[in-house]
Amino acid sequence: MKTGLFMGSSLAPILVEWVLDEVILQALEKLDFNPQFWMAYVDDHLTSIPRNKIDMVKTALESFDKDITFTYESEDILTNEINYLDVTVKRNNDGQIMTNWYHKPIASNRLLNYYSAHPIQMKFNMVKNFIRKVFTFSHKSFWNNNLIKIKNILSKNNYPVKIIDKLISSVKSDNFKAKTDAPQRFNLSNYSFLSNNNDRSCDKLTSNNRYIYSSKQYIPKLSESISKVCQYFVPEGKLAMKPTNQNSKFFVNTKKKINKIDNSGVVYSIKCNDCTKLYVGETIQKLGSRIDQHKNECKKVIEGSNTKNVAALAEHVKQYGHSFDFDGAKILKFERNKLKLQIQEVNQIIKNEQIVCNYKTDKKDYTNTYYNLIVNRNVQSN
Repeated sequence: MKTGLFMGSSLAPILVEWVLDEVILQALEKLDFNPQFWMAYVDDHLTSIPRNKIDMVKTALESFDKDITFTYESEDILTNEINYLDVTVKRNNDGQIMTNWYHKPIASNRLLNYYSAHPIQMKFNMVKNFIRKVFTFSHKSFWNNNLIKIKNILSKNNYPVKIIDKLISSVKSDNFKAKTDAPQRFNLSNYSFLSNNNDRSCDKLTSNNRYIYSSKQYIPKLSESISKVCQYFVPEGKLAMKPTNQNSKFFVNTKKKINKIDNSGVVYSIKCNDCTKLYVGETIQKLGSRIDQHKNECKKVIEGSNTKNVAALAEHVKQYGHSFDFDGAKILKFERNKLKLQIQEVNQIIKNEQIVCNYKTDKKDYTNTYYNLIVNRNVQSN
């Protein structure tokens, strides 16, 4: 599509499916024949039509809207094969269809390396899911060749031969019941994806057995020992290990930064130009709009046209004749939820209570316990 939603929109895939469904239904009504099948995954489609009807179908699809264009790829004339997503679809001489696992020749084949700092069970589960995927997408006649590919890929990711063979045997014994004894018609209902019954991470929650999850950084050997201790003393607890290194440490964020005044849902501070005081505030709107409101309030109190129900910042200007550094406003916290935003504002007021010019009523609803915790933590950090 030449026009549409911006990339990354969570709404885009849903709307694409709705629009394409309507496009296809209207196009089918204009054809003088019925395709044998039509499968779709978002904007990738697979169908079976006579070769001399390709242009007719393309014209019918593009007649929906002038901004919608389609490209197509036909099956190979010699092999009767076509690649669709992660599957190679092969048409036999009797008209039936067989499938095989497909990955691009330029694929890096990079998986979670055996020597990476991740829990061993995470690596094993990743490998077994990869093997299941290959078997599930493949007809039984392709298994031997695919096993060779699997072993080569895992070897390049430093998995020992004994472990590879063990994991392959484990997958084979996991009640693999896909209907692969004979060539199949291309129907996803003919395939059953596997689940490892021995994998406790897949345990389902019940009303009488709820788990408590906690995320901790993974340290080889130590994390395994901690997990065993926690499982013994807290059976309902589940530790989820995460790696120390994150992608953000290695890749630069190429997105254009938002201008400070265009940020919304923030707790901010503005310093006084004439004394050590500062004002802490929160706004769910853009910071620039809130600063403009402060400027207008200050202008009115100076002129004497507005002296009641003004913010503490304007009250400080009125009482002492000072001015504030609006251009140097700082963002202290980001928060989309209005209630949490107000809580963050009070936290910042308490942390800076010796220098803020805010009204004392801003923190009146805070209990002494929380107040003391914030103050003590602020003192220790300083």
